[in-house]
Amino acid sequence: MAAGTQENNWLRQVTGYWEMAASFVLHGTLSEELFMELAFSGEMFVIFAKVRPFLKDLRTQLKSPTIMANLEKLITRSKAGRHTLKGFEERLAARKKMMKEAAVARAR
Repeated sequence: MAAGTQENNWLRQVTGYWEMAASFVLHGTLSEELFMELAFSGEMFVIFAKVRPFLKDLRTQLKSPTIMANLEKLITRSKAGRHTLKGFEERLAARKKMMKEAAVARAR
């Protein structure tokens, strides 16, 4: 939400890219089977997994109910997409826990 910051620019750039790419798949321009291969779209899953817990609030605060809608639709419409997302969410949670434990250990 910090407009004008480098972080805000990066978030808008990366989500805009993946939104556009997902729209190509949803409209039949790109093969969904190819696109959903992790070698091609792994970053998309990481980004969505990081933002997903805050997506409802983000949409409300920005008054943009469709922000990241293409990503959400593409990822959640198939069992394989939901399974892949769950794996990324679990890995991110494990990494967050590990980083927190490391911070606590350094503080001692």
